[in-house]
Amino acid sequence: LAIKTGMRQGELFALKWEDIDWENQQIHIQRNLQRILRDGKQVRDFSTPKTVTSNRAIVVGEKTLEVLRAQKKDVELKKMLAKSRWQENDLVFPSSTGTPMNQSNMLKQYGAIQKAANLKHIRFHDLRHIAASIMLNHGIPLLTVSYILGHSQPSTTLNMYGHQFSAMELQAACLVDDIFAGAQPSPLPAEFLSVANLKK
Repeated sequence: LAIKTGMRQGELFALKWEDIDWENQQIHIQRNLQRILRDGKQVRDFSTPKTVTSNRAIVVGEKTLEVLRAQKKDVELKKMLAKSRWQENDLVFPSSTGTPMNQSNMLKQYGAIQKAANLKHIRFHDLRHIAASIMLNHGIPLLTVSYILGHSQPSTTLNMYGHQFSAMELQAACLVDDIFAGAQPSPLPAEFLSVANLKK
C-alpha cells in the first residue's frame, strides 16, 4: 500500500477501516501516528496530519482494494488468535493485539520480506519516493502527484523530484520533433524508463 499510494509511514499506521470508502474507491487520510514525549516518556499518539493538505482523500484502483481486502482478512485472523488480549482500534495495520504497530517491529518484518525476496535494502520511506517517481515517470501531472503525496505546495514536490523532469523534457522535445516531422511520436528512450536511473 505504501508504494501504491505514497502514504507516509505514520499515515499508514494511523489508517482505520472507517477511512476506506470501498464504493468510491477512496482512502481518506485524516490522522497520523507519531511518537511524542508525555510525562517524560515516549508514547505513540494519533495526531492530525502533518499539514492541512496532508488531510486528503486519494482514489485507488481495484488492485489496491484487493490488497486491502486481503489485509482485512489478516486482521480478523490476528483478532481471533489474540482472543481476550485484543484491543479494538479499527486499525488497518495493527499489532498482533490490535494496538498501533511498533515501528521497530514493522521494520524487522519489512527487512525479513526484502531478504526473503532477495532484494537489496530499501528504506521504508523510500517506498514513498518510488511511488512519486513512478507517477511522474508515467506522465501524471505534478499537481496531481503533489496532492496524492499530501505536500503543502507543488513546489515541494518539484524541489524533491525535479531531477526527474529531464526525462520528461526529452520526451517533450522528441514529441515536438515528431509532430513537425509528421511522424508518429517516438517512445521515451529505455534508459529513462528506469526508476532507479531517475532516482540518481
